[in-house]
Amino acid sequence: MGSLRMKVFKTYESNPGNFQMKVFSSFGKSSETHSSQESMGEFQDSSSIAPSLLHRPLSPLHTFLSVAGIGPQTFNGALGIFEVSWRSLPAILTIFNCIYITGLMTVTALCIIFAFIGEENPKEDARVESIKLIGVVIMCGYQLNAWVQVINALFASESVCRLLNTWDELGTSMGIDPTKGVHLKASMQVGFMILFIIAMLVATAVGKPTFVLYVLDAVSVDMYLIPSDWMLPGSLYRKFIHIVVVLVSLHQFAINKGTVFSFTTHCHFLKAGMMTWNAYLSQALEDIWEKGEQDGLCYLLQSRRKLIQLVRTTEKIFSPILQCYFATTVVIVCTELYLLAQRLKSKTREMDEMIILCLFTVQTTSLLIHVSLAAGSVQEQAETSRDVLIRGLPVTASEDDKFYMGELTRSVSIVSVYISGGNFYAVNRPFILTVVSVVASYFIVILQFMHSCEKDDPGEFSASANLSMGTTLFP
Repeated sequence: MGSLRMKVFKTYESNPGNFQMKVFSSFGKSSETHSSQESMGEFQDSSSIAPSLLHRPLSPLHTFLSVAGIGPQTFNGALGIFEVSWRSLPAILTIFNCIYITGLMTVTALCIIFAFIGEENPKEDARVESIKLIGVVIMCGYQLNAWVQVINALFASESVCRLLNTWDELGTSMGIDPTKGVHLKASMQVGFMILFIIAMLVATAVGKPTFVLYVLDAVSVDMYLIPSDWMLPGSLYRKFIHIVVVLVSLHQFAINKGTVFSFTTHCHFLKAGMMTWNAYLSQALEDIWEKGEQDGLCYLLQSRRKLIQLVRTTEKIFSPILQCYFATTVVIVCTELYLLAQRLKSKTREMDEMIILCLFTVQTTSLLIHVSLAAGSVQEQAETSRDVLIRGLPVTASEDDKFYMGELTRSVSIVSVYISGGNFYAVNRPFILTVVSVVASYFIVILQFMHSCEKDDPGEFSASANLSMGTTLFP
């Protein structure tokens, strides 16, 4: 933001509750004058509605989420606001998904119960057992995330609409536009998800690589109560069941990734809003030092309070999702590393299998880091305000400016601005290092354990190091 030098001029209207703002860039170009109501919940008359800042940039992601059945909110073009209409198709799809995924969770819970009380499966090849295990663990994680996310989408839909409308109003009234680069990022994220879905459908239809078929077999039998006799090679039902199961799994993948990308987009809004506010603060202090202009700090104090409120609202909406996401993702990464370590030790490893396992692990880990960095950037940008305030005020500043400067200093120093997972942990760079250290420690311990078992009894290690779901639900 160093190259962006913004100058804010405020003019009082006859009604002291309203003010007008013009934002001028260093290039001399000015934006249109906007009128802002003191209350963020009031809307202007339809004849003077400003175009939505967020509608177009968010349209790729919102369309994808609506098709996936996890986007109940819609944009009302006549009023220029986001709203929830429970009779609309996106809302009906979200309600249906909630019932449908709850049913899948019930079936999976029954499978887990049967796994503990049922008879033990005949032992398969160690490599096949490992592939099936990793597939079931990953899909259980995706399904649990999808269930939490679709329930959260229903209960938090009104809050999401208010959050988006507040961003629109804040951008209109105070010149804070957080949407730079959002449309491109959203399009790339949606493109990644679509390409992944197409690739998995093609792999299932072709039957290559073979580990995909092993995973679908395990998910069908050990999660969805499909009789094991139907999944035998050459069975008439096997291909059809594979297509149905992969569609169910990809739907959960779409819900999971789409919600995570929605969270990172809101973090982008918060970061951009804080950056713009810091630029306004820097310019206001410079005007006071060089020109003695006043009144700017008052509105900066008001806008900072609104930005902090947006951070708190975003945290409240996405907190259940973050807790479930980080808990399941750490388990998934550890399981992928376990299988990867085992394949590295195996004498029968296949190159295509190793490459795909590495890609899965890199994809899961990189997304975990991306989410953490997106949330951490909000805290980092909020703390940058302290560096701007170090400049202080001249001795000749007015008493009002000194008062508002003191309020701003207290707000920046005392109020901690960050995204947390249910107030259990702050999502920032130190959090990333903590997660990475835990996963790395697990990986080293597993390697040592495998090496030790291999020395003691190679045959016993082959049986004990490979966990199995252990039961056949239908003999």
